[in-house]
Amino acid sequence: MYCGPKKKGCLCLLSRKHRVHRLSSTEYYNMSGTVNRQKVLQGRKQSLYIERIETNIPSPKTAFIQRYMPYLTYILQHMDVLFNFYNFETAKPKWLNYIGSQKVIQESI
Repeated sequence: MYCGPKKKGCLCLLSRKHRVHRLSSTEYYNMSGTVNRQKVLQGRKQSLYIERIETNIPSPKTAFIQRYMPYLTYILQHMDVLFNFYNFETAKPKWLNYIGSQKVIQESI
């Protein structure tokens, strides 16, 4: 399975007959269930204000320690909230997304 750099479509190459089966990105992500799991995760992020915390993280990209300190301070202030959110409950949807993509590949062949 190959999804192009702009993800407009996915190709599944079949080895025996050298056929190419084309799936649109929408088909691929809907078949794998990724879209629904992402909506649920996004809803949890919004209800627990995680989205706001992640949006306001200062950039860590700098060559000066004075500019890195606000990033470090912000992360340390919100570390407990982020660790409580990103636990085994959020690992399960990531695993299911992976399994779903593998199933789509198998079903496409």
